[in-house]
Amino acid sequence: MAALWGSRRFRRSAMASAGTRAPPGPSTK
Repeated sequence: MAALWGSRRFRRSAMASAGTRAPPGPSTK
């Protein structure tokens, strides 16, 4: 679970790395 080690930081990094790999949704909030 990313929330354990900073979901916000992980989401930002993952989004920039994966780009459009992860679809935008409630998880990004």
